Amino acid sequence: MLTRLGVVSDRDLADALADHLALEFARREDFPAAPILEEKLRRGFLRDKQVIPLGERGDAVVVAMVNPLDRYACDAARFAVGEPFFMPDPEGSARA
Repeated sequence: MLTRLGVVSDRDLADALADHLALEFARREDFPAAPILEEKLRRGFLRDKQVIPLGERGDAVVVAMVNPLDRYACDAARFAVGEPFFMPDPEGSARA
């Protein structure tokens, strides 16, 4: 609502949310050259939920998400992949 009214920009809102959740923005170099986990995650789901798997770190899948508060997207992807589904944090570890 705040962005639609022009009170705050999309980027400022995203910055505030990332800061509040202790998350970092995915950089261009974080994105894989080719899609990964295509056999487990449908493209339609990824497009609808705006989720991109970035890679695997240990036994976890690292993702970029437009809305990191979308618990349904996190839970559904975690179930489909069968592994923990994490977003990168500023310290370089993974968090739920």
